[in-house]
Amino acid sequence: MKNIFRDASIQTKLICTHLLLILVPTVLIITLFYSSIYDLIVNDSIRQAFALSRQSSAALEAQLSPISAVSTAIRSNTFIRQLCTDSVSDEDKEEALRNNAVLNDLSTQLKSDVNGTIITSIHIYTDHGPGGLYDNWLLGDFFIPESGAHGTYWHGIMNSTEKTVLYCPSFYLSHKEISEYGSLAYIERLYPTSAASSASPSYLAIYFSSDEISQILKQDTTINDDVSYIINERQAIVASSDPVLAGTYMMDYDTVRGISATSDGFTTREVIGKEV
Repeated sequence: MKNIFRDASIQTKLICTHLLLILVPTVLIITLFYSSIYDLIVNDSIRQAFALSRQSSAALEAQLSPISAVSTAIRSNTFIRQLCTDSVSDEDKEEALRNNAVLNDLSTQLKSDVNGTIITSIHIYTDHGPGGLYDNWLLGDFFIPESGAHGTYWHGIMNSTEKTVLYCPSFYLSHKEISEYGSLAYIERLYPTSAASSASPSYLAIYFSSDEISQILKQDTTINDDVSYIINERQAIVASSDPVLAGTYMMDYDTVRGISATSDGFTTREVIGKEV
């Protein structure tokens, strides 16, 4: 190679030298330009993802807020508190049940809570009710014997742990619940407050649809192989934009909380052998 260059004419040498002087800076400029453009694209993608996530978060909060409001109203309702505990006599419960005005107000409120919201059905599972409480002509099947929840995954969790609140994916629910009430549920222990108590428990179950939740999560995805999902603290996917991808890219609850607490919201992870 040296001999070829040494034997070349002065003109050829000059041309080669000038080409080198042109090509080397050009390659450097192109490399730097590509790197800068790549960084700009990545940063812009992250900004868009953050903006979409903020919008989705706000939309999810708005969708789920009726559940919190209904839970608070039911938990503080005097009539419901009377019927869901063993600390009130059967005579007092029977008397409360004969108050049609109270029953009518509760029935109206329950219908209002379901109509026009994400909530599809509301029920209380309790064995403390007096005769005539279940399938009441005003309340319908709002009250259900606690045995009606036996065999469900959520009932096993609530009965065997100190949890007082649980967001349930579909597989926590029975076939009857999914087909008649809703595909997702918010479960809260009304009485007693501790699972260690020997008293028969009473549970509030607010059922809701996964359709609106999944649609919001789908709007949060902008590229191929992009997935958004919600998990509960028991590592169960409650809802997702794509069930298959959610299972592939799922991170456990503690990991997600750790990332949220220690980073600016964007991090890289290795999943099934590739960086994402």
